[in-house]
Amino acid sequence: MTGLALRYRRIVIAAWAALLVLSIAVLGVRMLSSAPLVDNSVGIWFMKDDPDLQVYEDFNQQFGQKEWSILLLKAESVFDPLFLRDVAEITSRLERVEHVTQVVSLTNVRDSEATDDG
Repeated sequence: MTGLALRYRRIVIAAWAALLVLSIAVLGVRMLSSAPLVDNSVGIWFMKDDPDLQVYEDFNQQFGQKEWSILLLKAESVFDPLFLRDVAEITSRLERVEHVTQVVSLTNVRDSEATDDG
């Protein structure tokens, strides 16, 4: 295989260059598009003919196009001040994301109170 690649090195280099130019062009088009660069919505995980996708889309039509994401963080204690500071920072950053409408975390939920027994 190496001998074949070396024998036709101009073709191999031209193919690699063409692939690189094509990849950069596709990335450029995606970056300039108004569509999200990455789509990880729930609907993308269904086959287009899946009946559950229709149920999901009907639900969204009735109750709004809201999707939930859950971020789990590991900590020794949820009452650790450094951990809570980090959660507050993450919460603040997520609240500033354009399409995010609400962020609920340990640092902004109302009526939560730490007790002696945790």
